[in-house]
Amino acid sequence: MRLRYTRYFVLLPLLLLLAPAAPAAEGEYPYVKLFKVQQGMAENGDPLAEFYLGEMYQEGLGTKADLEQALVWYKRSAAKGNAFAKKRLADIEREQAGADKAKQRATERAREAADAKAREKVEADAKPKQKIEVAKPKTDPKAKQKADAEAARLAKEKEAEEAKAQLAKKPEEDPAKREARRRAILEQVRRVQQERAKEGGMGW
Repeated sequence: MRLRYTRYFVLLPLLLLLAPAAPAAEGEYPYVKLFKVQQGMAENGDPLAEFYLGEMYQEGLGTKADLEQALVWYKRSAAKGNAFAKKRLADIEREQAGADKAKQRATERAREAADAKAREKVEADAKPKQKIEVAKPKTDPKAKQKADAEAARLAKEKEAEEAKAQLAKKPEEDPAKREARRRAILEQVRRVQQERAKEGGMGW
């Protein structure tokens, strides 16, 4: 870059000698004057001036940087056989290809990062659902029906066992009461027999 600028400083006094005798505007930057001189020479078809004008457009010397305009003048110069212009076009093409590849890689990395983030979100959202499914497994209707029948059978058996236990807990009748009732029954039978004996003339 320093050598390129040095070349302009070497050319500047020579080109200014070829410029019109009218004085430059007050405070005009030297590169602006050089640009105008180069532009005039390039428009007259000078291949070397076309190349230098392309450089000034590329570097923004004496004018606003404009790569498209630089390429226009490089191509004009290269078409006339200028080796410098041909090399510069090859360099720019290689740089643009590298920039395009870098941009493509950056785009791919950004897309991969976005895809990875989306997958992580899907997996995170799916985890609570999986826990619910594990906590509440699906039941087979036939297995459920069989389990209900078994539960009913066990309930009936339990009721029967409880009934037996209640009967077993029932207190036995007092022996004295049982004996008194037996005596009362025997006494009643004896009176009935006595009454029948009197009626039939038979003693007890």
